Amino acid sequence: MRSILWFCFYGSPLGKMILSSEGRGLTGLWFADQAPVREEMGQERENLPVFEETRRWLSLYFSGEVPLFTPLLEIETTPFRRKVWELVGEIPYGEIASYGEIGERLAERAALSRVSPRAVGGAVGQNPFLLLLPCHR
Repeated sequence: MRSILWFCFYGSPLGKMILSSEGRGLTGLWFADQAPVREEMGQERENLPVFEETRRWLSLYFSGEVPLFTPLLEIETTPFRRKVWELVGEIPYGEIASYGEIGERLAERAALSRVSPRAVGGAVGQNPFLLLLPCHR
């Protein structure tokens, strides 16, 4: 995981969340009980522009609106995970796809014979951007 210089809290209807940043983009969004150890997260800071934008996105989301923007995300991950997250993000709101179906789409795009549904599930489980990059649709 990339060095996190700053973090702040957001009080969601589902519980306290932690936002993290290296200064420009968001590096993570978790529920507080799932977040990395705070000592590794740097210092608390409320007024970063990316935190303000993420709080605005979350407020829209939790009010039932579909936010039409995404805060800048600083994604540091493997190419495989990135491809899986991109595919999951393409699933329209209200529709579902199994890990097997996502694996089939990925295999087709990458000209592979097969991508394991377990590998897809593992990649989805490593998503550090709760809600912003959907893990389930």
